[in-house]
Amino acid sequence: MLEEYPIYPRRHLAWIASLVIIAFVILIVGIQLTCRTPEDSEKLILENSGLREHDLFCLGLPRPNDFKLRFKTISGNSFTTAISYWYWTDETFEQLRAFYQDQLGTNGWEMTHFDDDERHRRSKFMRFSKDKYRISIQRGGNQTANYSLHCAKLEQ
Repeated sequence: MLEEYPIYPRRHLAWIASLVIIAFVILIVGIQLTCRTPEDSEKLILENSGLREHDLFCLGLPRPNDFKLRFKTISGNSFTTAISYWYWTDETFEQLRAFYQDQLGTNGWEMTHFDDDERHRRSKFMRFSKDKYRISIQRGGNQTANYSLHCAKLEQ
């Protein structure tokens, strides 16, 4: 019965393990090459008139005085043009909620989602919409930015 299953020599197992490691390294390098840096995003915004126009619209949205822009990232798909702005602020989420409800609400924006429950994955999150635009503000990030403002325009 044992003769039906060949026993691979250690040399063969080492060769298979090496192939798996090489494939994993190639996968990681491929993923890194397709990631866009904030510098890449800035360059694309400058080179593309549609992104430049959207960036100007988004930067024209009201922001608290102490919002310090750290970097931008481009996202979206064939249905949306989107730029995320990563900020640092000392304001609490409750202060930001009140600010945006006042500033955007008086300009025709509707709050379509609000979540400040720490137990959920998307804690401290709010979304507004007006015409073809969607804005979401979310607490979280890293040591560089503690809030993100995602500004999207529906294209279709």
